[in-house]
Amino acid sequence: MTSGHFIVLEGLDGSGKTSISRRLVDFLAGRGIDAILTKEPTENFHRDPDLEGRRDYVSSMRLFFEFTADRITHSEVIERWINEGKTVVCDRFLYSSLAYQGTIISTGFSPPEKGFEWMRQVSSVIKLQPEMCVYLDIDPETAMTRISRRMDSASGFEELEFLRSVRKTYLSIPECRDGMVDAKVSLDDTFEAVKTAINRKLRLW
Repeated sequence: MTSGHFIVLEGLDGSGKTSISRRLVDFLAGRGIDAILTKEPTENFHRDPDLEGRRDYVSSMRLFFEFTADRITHSEVIERWINEGKTVVCDRFLYSSLAYQGTIISTGFSPPEKGFEWMRQVSSVIKLQPEMCVYLDIDPETAMTRISRRMDSASGFEELEFLRSVRKTYLSIPECRDGMVDAKVSLDDTFEAVKTAINRKLRLW
């Protein structure tokens, strides 16, 4: 049986990540590729309402462990799909935890880089690694403008200074930096750039 592939899309809310993920799966299916879309947190994730939108150290730690537990189970499902020959497109993965929770958790370490190293060590229980991470880069100001049009679906993490720090963290993550795509342009242009980046690396079509 031919092994499938595992692609992750990352970015700030408002980067077009979810729309691009859906388009990508539809595009791959149109090319005859058995593709499936998934996301994190999963539908089985039970978010503690007390943690919603909180950005203190303890809350970020709790969220990180809750996301990690969800990711462990999710990774088992993804690995099964890959072994069935499916190409899995995942909307967010470990890098979101590093960017959002890690931006705060790292402040409790000296130097802060040790915080990200610790998070990766904790996450090493998850053996599954994406073949490619596509990071949709957008400036926080543009992200906030886009988010404001759909505030009913906001995640609680939307605050300009915080998003600036999150973007800085994203840009420091090697996997995101290597797969970075400019998402400030139109959704159509972003999608074309995403397809080009993926096919350049993975040669799926």
